[in-house]
Amino acid sequence: MPLITVLPPDVASKIAAGEVVQRPASVVKEMVDNALDAKASRVQIEIDEGGKSCIAVIDNGVGMGADDVRVCVERHATSKIRTAEDLDSVITLGFRGEALAAISSVARFTLTSRQQGHALGSRLTISEDGTQWSQAGCPEGTTVEVADLFYNVPARRKFLKSTQTEYNAVAETLVRQALAFPSVHFVLTHNGRKTLEFPGVDSREQRVLQVLGKSAAEHFMPVAGLSGDFSLEGFISLATEHRKNAAQIYFLVNDRYVQDRLMLRALLDPYRTLLPSGRYPFGVLYLAMPPDTVDVNVHPAKMEIRFHDENSVFHLIRSTVFRSLNEFTGQTLAVQTPQNSTARATPEIPRQTSMFPQSQHTSSTKRERDLDEVIQSAVSAFGDRLAAQERAETLGSIQGQSVPTGTAPSASTTTHDGFTTPVSEQKPVPAPVTPQILFDEHRRFVPRMQLNNVYMVGYVNGEPDLIIIDQHAAHERILFEQFRASRAGHCMPSQNLLIPLTWDVAPSDVDIVCSHLDALRTLGFEIEYFGGETFNVTAIPATLDLERSAQLLQDCISDLAQGQKDHSAAEDLENALLERLACHAAVRAGQALSLEEMESLGLQLCRTPNGGTCPHGRPTTLRLSESDLKKHFKRD
Repeated sequence: MPLITVLPPDVASKIAAGEVVQRPASVVKEMVDNALDAKASRVQIEIDEGGKSCIAVIDNGVGMGADDVRVCVERHATSKIRTAEDLDSVITLGFRGEALAAISSVARFTLTSRQQGHALGSRLTISEDGTQWSQAGCPEGTTVEVADLFYNVPARRKFLKSTQTEYNAVAETLVRQALAFPSVHFVLTHNGRKTLEFPGVDSREQRVLQVLGKSAAEHFMPVAGLSGDFSLEGFISLATEHRKNAAQIYFLVNDRYVQDRLMLRALLDPYRTLLPSGRYPFGVLYLAMPPDTVDVNVHPAKMEIRFHDENSVFHLIRSTVFRSLNEFTGQTLAVQTPQNSTARATPEIPRQTSMFPQSQHTSSTKRERDLDEVIQSAVSAFGDRLAAQERAETLGSIQGQSVPTGTAPSASTTTHDGFTTPVSEQKPVPAPVTPQILFDEHRRFVPRMQLNNVYMVGYVNGEPDLIIIDQHAAHERILFEQFRASRAGHCMPSQNLLIPLTWDVAPSDVDIVCSHLDALRTLGFEIEYFGGETFNVTAIPATLDLERSAQLLQDCISDLAQGQKDHSAAEDLENALLERLACHAAVRAGQALSLEEMESLGLQLCRTPNGGTCPHGRPTTLRLSESDLKKHFKRD
């Protein structure tokens, strides 16, 4: 008896359906894709129990004739392509001809459609009793009804999630489609109650405002870029606003929502030194490109694509986001000094070796300790406020309550694919204030004391708020931007050594150092291979002494090794090394500063782009308002 047999058609179809239909949201996506390809201007989705018991997608598109209705549920039946060559220029959302066949094989299925201008439509019903076709009176367009999903595949049905989770996935699917097609009117009804509605609008900007809400849109900046036949536009968040995951990052390629690691990395890279670790920006990016430069036939679900020229896509997104962040930062952080300004000159902070000598850590006075307690309490309160905001972002229940129409929910619940689904609208929570709106050259930071030789404490002249600056984080950002500017001008300063420094490395690190001598030269090091495991260091960065230079070299080995392992781009590796240099060269926590030095540091911080965070994403500045202090001491 042979071991290999051909599966019966019904078994094969159910197995194949699993590639296209994974959950109710998969059904909704495929049906909405078909509606949009049919040029519908209104698409209504009605679901019960998160789509597990019933799904209906109703559109006002061009509809289908009787002959098309009969054949549309056959495998690989499609109106989108005719030959294999057509795959090189697919412009429709659907094209594989698998959706209706897959769905009808694992659910009770009814399709009703009437072409525009025809008096009667057609109805096709598929269930365990077989297939039935009949004429029907119905509106122009197409209605697809799917009941009891996976009723005949119990092994698949038991893996469906709760009603709320499945609803969240459907809602997220609708959000993605709404962002891609702003002129289409979308409506979602759950258990007979309208939960989401996005009326058609004239622009993508208006749609983004509808979907992500006004509170998020207030923190957006536009992006736009061109590279050959590729164009990019959209809206991304400022560096002062971020999320705990990448759920609200939407990529649309030729109006198709996709999940692509290359695009995500290109977007995140410009934020790398601006956001705290584990935090993400949010926004919507629209990439337009010739259809023959992208392969959309990668997976049956069509959520993944493959670019023919990945480098061009990566650099277009990365450079455009970089430019937008820099332009916006320039507008908000640029120092506007009139020619007749009488602002008092403030001494610049010179090199660390001469300006900030190491000193013994002195004990705090009682006044400092008291103030430290106040600061710690205020910081804790701020932390509680941010934690509450994050809890609000993850709150995700609409059971028993109506979701306002016209605005997508702002809270979220994590779904199976790691993305977050908006499900209920929350009131925005005030964001932390950053240095660009705390002080400038005319509203100077006036230092009053140094707390524990770590924090500079003072105020802005003429204002009652208490300002606290982390001296190391602030100086680190200042130096990082200076080093990056110097490196851009190919003039990273270095100092020659009268006697070369001998540097011995582990045998496994010799090749790493030899292959990255140019990268180390960007930091101001001049290094020659001596032989064996020994190198001669003839010059070090001008901002460092010998001790710190030796520490920096050891740390750089780890960065270089990791970069080699991750196949990091040269520019990414260079930025990582500049971060290291800035960290080693910056004034340390525990280092005493004079009032003049603190004032100079504050002035340089207000002149520095992205001064709200250090290169590692930690905040540099905290403001405690008078109301915060009154609230803490219960003087309200």
